[in-house]
Amino acid sequence: RAERLVAGHPRLAALDAQIEHHRGLAARAAPAGAVDDLARHEARLRERKAVADLQRDRIDARVAADAETLRQGGVLQERVESLRKRLDEDAAETGRQRDRRSALAAAKDSSRAYEAQVLDRPRVGGKIGPAAKAWLLPGLVLGLLAGVALGFLTDAVDQGYRTPAEIRRRLGVPVFGHIPPLRLDRPAAADSRTAGYDPTLVTALRPKSADAEMYRGVRARLLVATAAADCRVVQVTSPNPGDGKSTTAANLAVTLAQAGKRVILIDADFRKPRVHALFALANPEFGLAAVLHGTTDLAAAVRPSGVDNLFLMPAGRPVDSPADALAGERFAAVLSELREQFDHVILDTPPLFAVSDALVIAPRVDAVLLVMGVHKRSRPQTVRAKEQLTETGAVVLGVVVNGMAEPVSRYGGGYTYGKATYPATESAVETPAARTS
Repeated sequence: RAERLVAGHPRLAALDAQIEHHRGLAARAAPAGAVDDLARHEARLRERKAVADLQRDRIDARVAADAETLRQGGVLQERVESLRKRLDEDAAETGRQRDRRSALAAAKDSSRAYEAQVLDRPRVGGKIGPAAKAWLLPGLVLGLLAGVALGFLTDAVDQGYRTPAEIRRRLGVPVFGHIPPLRLDRPAAADSRTAGYDPTLVTALRPKSADAEMYRGVRARLLVATAAADCRVVQVTSPNPGDGKSTTAANLAVTLAQAGKRVILIDADFRKPRVHALFALANPEFGLAAVLHGTTDLAAAVRPSGVDNLFLMPAGRPVDSPADALAGERFAAVLSELREQFDHVILDTPPLFAVSDALVIAPRVDAVLLVMGVHKRSRPQTVRAKEQLTETGAVVLGVVVNGMAEPVSRYGGGYTYGKATYPATESAVETPAARTS
């Protein structure tokens, strides 16, 4: 590539320096007449510079042309590389097609060495599956196992009762009644003696209601069960708090009094007494606890209730050791004396699984009425409660089921109990768990 002579190039600078040098020499030492030689020499130098400038311009033009040629050559090189790549791909595809064609030709040539023969003539086909007979027995076995497993799972999840017959079979005692949630929004009968009563005392506030009739059904079963024996002292208890034993004991006592029986209701639950609140009893401090401690005589502790023939004995002030007080001889003497004065003595006692008070009282009474709530764990709990009472020597008369659904109809219908429907002949009564103890 030719060297490009631009302004300031060393060669041009050298030529300019020579011209100036010769000019200086001519100015200082040139003799007369030598000026023309110097002018001629200067003219030659200018010609040489002009030739050099011309050469520079030509060289610049050639360099510019070479740069454009180089750029175009790069574009052509890229196109050549692209075409070469496509040629390589086409060659590879051609090779694959050639190999495939060779394989097909070889396979065609090899098939000529075999001869096809008919081994069996075609005929109408037959059914080979599904084989019902082969799968029938395994299916029955698997279905039986699945049913048994489902039964065990259902029994483990829901351990409640489904029918009254199941209750009788497992506990060995009759069902005295099935009590639905009480309809507390109904108006009460106008009676100044029952003013202030708890709304759950439906037998006193609404004696003609269907709820009161259910408690009378429990009373009828109780009277039939105790008619053959001199059974006057009856304990009412439950497995757990909230099953409705206090409300059941109070309403049962009212129905017995309404039947003309002389009845006393004793609150033997010192830990959570409810009788005085149900009957709006004034000054409940003097009751069973004071009698057992000897600070009050028995006659002073017996209080009228506002219902004819029904008397009350509240629990009174709390005691330090209720179980010890109820296990003493003084409590046995109180029960013996009240047995002579009243036709029926109803005791409201604590739940069995909460404290031991109920088990202490059970051997001292004539019979026990067990109140149970309806829930998924009621079956094992009631069975255990019945076993505990039996071990103490108590006589369990029957069971009152509390917390049923509303009856389907008033007469001639049935009562829904969980998912089952029971005949109306086994009437029963129940109170809402939220209002019971």
